[in-house]
This record gives sequence, structure tokens and C-alpha cells, in this order.
Amino acid sequence: MHGSHLLDLTNPTSFIMIELTTIFAGACLLFCIFYRGSKISYPTASAGIPWLGTLVRWNEDAPAFLQSAREKYGDVFRVNLIFFRVTFIVGTEANKFFFRAKDDTLNFFTAMARFSESFLGPGIFSNMEWVAEAWKYITKGFNTPSQLKFYKQTIMQDAEAAFKQWEQKGRVDLFVVVSSLVSQTVLRCMFGDELIDKHGEEIASLIYEIETLSAAPLLFVLPRFPSPPQIRITRARNRLLSLFDGNIADRIDNPEKWRDSHDYIQTVLNDNGAIWQRYLGLHTLSVALAAFTNTAGTMGWTIASIAADQSILKKVVQEVDSNPMDGDVINSLNSLPFLDCCMKETVRKYSLLMALRTAEQDITFNGHVIPKGEIVSISPLLVHRDPAIFPDPNAYKPERFAEKVTLEKVNREMEFVQFGHLKHRCLGERFANLVLKSVWHMLFSEYDVELEAPLPEADFTKAAGTPFPKAPIMVRISHRLAQDRTLSVRASGKSRVNGTVVVAAETFVREE
Repeated sequence: MHGSHLLDLTNPTSFIMIELTTIFAGACLLFCIFYRGSKISYPTASAGIPWLGTLVRWNEDAPAFLQSAREKYGDVFRVNLIFFRVTFIVGTEANKFFFRAKDDTLNFFTAMARFSESFLGPGIFSNMEWVAEAWKYITKGFNTPSQLKFYKQTIMQDAEAAFKQWEQKGRVDLFVVVSSLVSQTVLRCMFGDELIDKHGEEIASLIYEIETLSAAPLLFVLPRFPSPPQIRITRARNRLLSLFDGNIADRIDNPEKWRDSHDYIQTVLNDNGAIWQRYLGLHTLSVALAAFTNTAGTMGWTIASIAADQSILKKVVQEVDSNPMDGDVINSLNSLPFLDCCMKETVRKYSLLMALRTAEQDITFNGHVIPKGEIVSISPLLVHRDPAIFPDPNAYKPERFAEKVTLEKVNREMEFVQFGHLKHRCLGERFANLVLKSVWHMLFSEYDVELEAPLPEADFTKAAGTPFPKAPIMVRISHRLAQDRTLSVRASGKSRVNGTVVVAAETFVREE
């Protein structure tokens, strides 16, 4: 019988595994019995059996657990997930305190190093001189008009090819194909054609594997233990680094071959980046994962949410048909106000569960002292779903961001968190906007999009950033001719299932 040798104590491998498991279980038990951690003046959220019950509840529904904890304990509370302990500060004032804090109070880099160690490995922020240079490279490489113009061409070409494949397949899992498109186009912008044409599908698969495993609760509980998700992530990371390092080495050894390249990594090497060669592979991997983490989720949920509501879909189609994305890149991005509202509403409804910092000293918030060394987190999701700030928070209402007064208020009060605020605002904001709006513009201006079923709930255990869905979102797309821009809605072409509009294939009737 397959696998029976696992119980054979005469098998050396089996014996070692059982021994290690026993030692580990004993260590966890001792930790739970004797570990108390720093004394704090604020409550620790719990559920059921101490330690284990909290972990189980977190894994089942982390947003509901945090919302329940806030209602019970207020805006400051600690969550213990065995070896991962974090203090949450929640609400408008918490967001402002968090984003305004200097790094000698709440440190961004040490928190990111601890959080990303499981999927990027140790040492990502070990050399702060390199980190400062990397920030400069990202700012220059992803924000200058000439680079954005090059990236736009790349994005549009990849999107066009992807949409043709989606249509040919008939029905596709939206988040799988969107993830592939985002990872390949981001990496093509970073590395050019050669690497992606040869290894694009493999790279997309590896990026997707890392992303979907990176929020596994086991990685929070046992960040350095060789658990199954950690082993898979390490294997995927090492393969990606070998591909990236090989491409970078070839560029340094053969500068003439790459002289006319306009991709991101070449802009780094042209700016004396070769002196940082030992860091560049991991740098490109971290940038790629950062670009992928929220971009793929935002792209998928926005497509699905637009397609699920007939009136929203009609407005989007009218807007993209009236505003072709040509000419100046920045002006093109700013000419799609309703699509921008859709993006913001997607971010609000399907946002980050946590944003982290490390307390570099004892700090006081809301009358409570948070001890030095503590991981401190806000929850953008809880604020985004606070009905006092965003009425009817469970509904998808892009028009809420069309009101200038509302938008100014939630930005001023830091109640809306998309690209962050102040010092650590995302450096890739323009690039992310370009990827998202270019893809959405082409899709909704050239294709009809059909959902097969109502939208599922979000699963916060499948991604470190924007959550993925709990169940596949299957879609079909069909190309519509350039002259078929005027659409009318047939009343019989829509149905409502559990409150969600499902668009049938015949919903939109072309008017010749």
C-alpha cells in the first residue's frame, strides 16, 4: 500500500521525521505554557482555546475576527498567532498616527523584512545603502514619461495576446489568467522579451505559487520552520532568482547585445547598477512580487465587479469608447474618471487586511503604551468597511468616489489606503495605474465580458496583498467589432441571483 512506510519506525527517514515532529510539538507546548511576552496595558484578542483557538478563527475568517475584536476591545488590541504577535491600532486616528510616524518610531523596513522573510528570504533590507539606491532606481525606472511610454506598448501587446487566448478557450478562471497576464507583462517591462518569451509561462506559474502561499497561516505561526508551504516557496524563489541572475549576468558580460534595450533592469545597469549586481536578482523579484501582489487582485476584482453590474458596465464601456488611450500616457490615465472610481471602489472593498511597522521604541497611542519591538498594524480593510466612513460598505458603489468632497476627506484623513500615504507611499503608483487602466481599457472597449455566476467572497489566506476569491470566477469574453460601440440593454438579458446581477451572453445588443 502506498505510503505505508511512513509508519515504519525502522525506516530512518520516517524515524527522523517523527522525532522532529515530536520535538517541535513539545517546543510549541512549552512556548504556550511559559511564554508571556511583554506586559501590555491593552487587551489580547482571543477565541476559544487560548492560542490555538485564535489561530483557527484567524484562518477561518480573519476579517470577521478582527472586526469582532474591535467591537469587543476597542481600537487597540493584540493578536497572538503563537510565534507571530501583532498589535492592531484601528480607525481614522490610528491611520494618521501610523502614516505620520517617523522610522525611528514605527519602522517600515524592519517590519517588511520580518514579514517578507518567508517568501523573499533573509537579508532583503540588510544593506540600507543599497535600499536607498534601489528606491532611486524604482523612482526613475517606473515614473519617467519615456519609460512609461515604453511600458504602455509592452502592456498593450501582452493584453491583446492574452485576450485572444481567453476568447479561444471559451471559459477561463479570471484570477488565474489575470495573474498570468500581470506577472508576464510586469516581468516583460522589467526584463524585456528574451527572458519572458523563453520562460514566461514558468515564471508566471512560480510568481502565482509564491503569492498564493505567502499568506498561509503556517508561515505566520512558524516563519522559519521548513513547513510544506515554506519549502514550495523556497523552491520557487530559488528558480526565479536563477533565471533573473542569469539574465542580469548576461547583460553585464555582453553590454553591446543589450545596448538598445529600454526595460527596467537595463535602466538600472545603465545608471551604474552593475556595482550592485549581488542584490539585483532579489531586487527584481521583490519589485515583481510587489507589483503583482495588489495589481493582479485589483485587476481581477474590478473586471468581475464591473461585469456583475449592468449599469456600471454600460458606463465603463461608454467612457472607454469615448476616450481612446493614445497620445500622452499621463493624460490618458487621467481621462478615465469613472474607471478610476471603479478601481478605488475595488481597493476599498477588497483591500489589505494589514499594513505593518515595527515599534523602534515604546510608543503611546490612545492612552496605551505599545512596547519596543512589537509589530504594529493598521487594518485598511476594517476602515474601508466602516459604515460611518463609507456608508453601505458591503455594496460595490464606484460613484461614492466621484464626489470631490468625499474623496478629499478620505484622503486628508487617511481613511482610504490604496498606495499608502506620505513618506512610504508606493513608488510604483504610476506604473500600477498604467497596467490596470491599459488592460481594462482594451478589454472593455473591444470585448463583451460574461460572468457565469455571482461573485464569491474574498479569501484572505490566498494572497499577501489584495485577496483572491474563495472560489474560481469563471468568465467568457467575446470580441466585438470596432463599429459596434453603441450598446443597448435588453431587459430580459439579466438575472439577479442572491442580489447579484449576472450578465448573460445576450445582455448587450449591438445596434448596427
